[in-house]
Amino acid sequence: MRTFTIKEALELDDLNDERYNIYLYRDSEVVLYIGQSSRPFERLREHLGQGDRNLYDPDFVGQLMLNNRPASLTWEVQIATLAELQQLLNLPVRIDKVSLDSMERDLILLYKPCLNRTGNPHRTPLPARYIKESAIANEGVILE
Repeated sequence: MRTFTIKEALELDDLNDERYNIYLYRDSEVVLYIGQSSRPFERLREHLGQGDRNLYDPDFVGQLMLNNRPASLTWEVQIATLAELQQLLNLPVRIDKVSLDSMERDLILLYKPCLNRTGNPHRTPLPARYIKESAIANEGVILE
């Protein structure tokens, strides 16, 4: 697993290693979001509305980061391969039997990130210190 600050990740090009497909955004103990992408740093820029295609406004994940600048620049982006996650979670299944989708679902169930809505029935409430704009609350985010 590799860890970068949001600032570092925004300054980097995606790794030339397609195995790093799962990403996690966190602010120390608070896991904010878990997702998957073959280009996790480009996906971060897309969340912020700054992707290569720049076709979209920031989504609710990106809006939370933007609303909490400059502090959010020190939040972490962790990227991992399936093999690293299997070892981290001590999974008995052979890696070729584990899919990205199932690993993403398992991590969401384990960490209960604040911003993942799908497949996350027991989301962690978003701490009030992150709320700077009511638009976040309107996105279905559970508030503390």
